[in-house]
Amino acid sequence: GPAGDGPARPWQSSTDHPSNMVGKANTVEAGPPASATDAVQGAQPQLEDGTSKGGAEDRRNIPWWRKVKTKDLPKEFWEERRKQRNKHKSSLYKKSLRARNSERVAREEEELSVLPPEERRAREEAAFQERIRVKKERQKRLEDAFEHGIRVFVDCAYASQMNEREVRSLAKQLELCSAINKRAQVPVRLEFCGFTGHLKSFAQHMGSDGWMCHKSSSALLELCEGKDVIQLSPDGETEIHDVDPSKVYVIGGLVDHCAKKGLSRGEALRRGVKCVRLPIASYLPVRPSREGSSGLILNIDQVFDALLRRIAGAEWEETLRAIIPQRHLRHILVEPPQVALKASSEKPNLEANGGHGD
Repeated sequence: GPAGDGPARPWQSSTDHPSNMVGKANTVEAGPPASATDAVQGAQPQLEDGTSKGGAEDRRNIPWWRKVKTKDLPKEFWEERRKQRNKHKSSLYKKSLRARNSERVAREEEELSVLPPEERRAREEAAFQERIRVKKERQKRLEDAFEHGIRVFVDCAYASQMNEREVRSLAKQLELCSAINKRAQVPVRLEFCGFTGHLKSFAQHMGSDGWMCHKSSSALLELCEGKDVIQLSPDGETEIHDVDPSKVYVIGGLVDHCAKKGLSRGEALRRGVKCVRLPIASYLPVRPSREGSSGLILNIDQVFDALLRRIAGAEWEETLRAIIPQRHLRHILVEPPQVALKASSEKPNLEANGGHGD
């Protein structure tokens, strides 16, 4: 709807608010904005014909960037707009999280308020000791995984082919992998190889020194020499069904923005290692992310999460439904191929029986 129907959007400044937009379309100077911030917030270029539509259109107070053709907006405009949108989403999420925490604390306080003082202190002490116990158990599981767990690498060597935005996205996904492994019931020995350059700088700003994983600037072949390596790729020739503890699993450090068909598979062939893909087509036949691809292009943390769930004993269909985004699940067929094939083979042959099932 028009901007005048509600409050200013997060990427708009007060100068773009409906109360300040009346009559400004014809008074500003034409030309590109001086900076990315001005492109989003300050400058308001002239309409293409140099005139205003007048009447009710002026009263709607449409922001200037909606009056300009999309192709005429500079690249800096979209980058700044994306940053401000992300900042707004982050603030909304934090506000929602604080609200949920406040509600939880209020409920707990209400439950404790009716208890005698001695029982309340005992319950609070029991809850505190339970948190300590869970933390120690989690730490013990991680230490055991680092010593004897399945080795899972994320190959970050592709970071040299990415721009700043993609490297930042890669660092965020690596952080999520570390958090997922920390919470897992059966964690693995998570290692990031090729962890250097701009990626390392971005990750340090995100607190990578506290991530529960191994980080190395060495190449994958140096760390996996003499090991049986399996590369996970959406373009893998075969599907993975079981996780072998004696093998080393590698996830390509590619973000979906720069993923190119066959890139990780080509690296696997060059290294002489086996390349497999998640069994999405067998359990959840969703629409591929790109034409000619054998499966979806998932985030690194989603592939890692699927691997951990399978290691913990979950079935593949349950695992894939949990990690695949809903926007892809909307395209799932009614029945997987194996189920549909089995059902069709059990149907009676009407032609052979004179058009009757019996």
